[in-house]
Amino acid sequence: WKGGYFCRDLAVDGDPLEYNCQLVQVNGRTVRFTSDKGSGIYADLRLQ
Repeated sequence: WKGGYFCRDLAVDGDPLEYNCQLVQVNGRTVRFTSDKGSGIYADLRLQ
């Protein structure tokens, strides 16, 4: 966590992705991660 954002280094199949800080929002059972400090694309994680 940095400045209220979730910041991470990530690799997919050994290929590194760019360092990014994401806005994390919770709405009920859905957790939304939005790239570029909330101005980029998002992915929703639904908890059951």
